[in-house]
Amino acid sequence: MMDVYHEDFRDSIATDVRIKSISEILGLEFNSYSQHESFYLKIAKNVGINGWELDRLLFNFSSEIKLQLSKNKQK
Repeated sequence: MMDVYHEDFRDSIATDVRIKSISEILGLEFNSYSQHESFYLKIAKNVGINGWELDRLLFNFSSEIKLQLSKNKQK
């Protein structure tokens, strides 16, 4: 269960359908799961959070994130 913080998952992103849909809106394509996860882990590092924290943000706010990305893409 990813809702509960666990040390083993602090540097992980679950690149599931939710993450893939965000990547699709951004026009990103990856050749492997590890490349996809690495991309988001780099984002997390750049903003000063770990992978688990970014995963939870993307999970909890995926609808809002996708809406804003779609709006920005249309501009």
